[in-house]
Amino acid sequence: MDTLPSPFKPVTDVDMVFGGIPNMDEAIRACPTEFRRDTGKGYHRLADDFFFNRLTQEQKEEVTALMDDSKFTPEKMKYIWTWLKSYHPGHEDKVAVVAWCLSQIMTAPPSFTLR
Repeated sequence: MDTLPSPFKPVTDVDMVFGGIPNMDEAIRACPTEFRRDTGKGYHRLADDFFFNRLTQEQKEEVTALMDDSKFTPEKMKYIWTWLKSYHPGHEDKVAVVAWCLSQIMTAPPSFTLR
């Protein structure tokens, strides 16, 4: 597998099962400030909704429709799920990095996150 663009790094099935993030500290340090602010809207809200499993089927379909086919890969989604399932880091860092990752593979935040 080719190296994925930052913040993404390849993860193994073992990483995913045990929540091992290969570049956790690096990704936390590199995460742009805009994703660290909990505005309750946009990608930050979507990351939080993913974390707490609050998406309805209709919302999941909207998220899928907004994936940028030129940027989305199953490996990138696997990386995102590894972050969501990991024990570390703390919730704030986890949601910030996941929000950043989602912004890299979607064309726009879903409408339900902007209310």
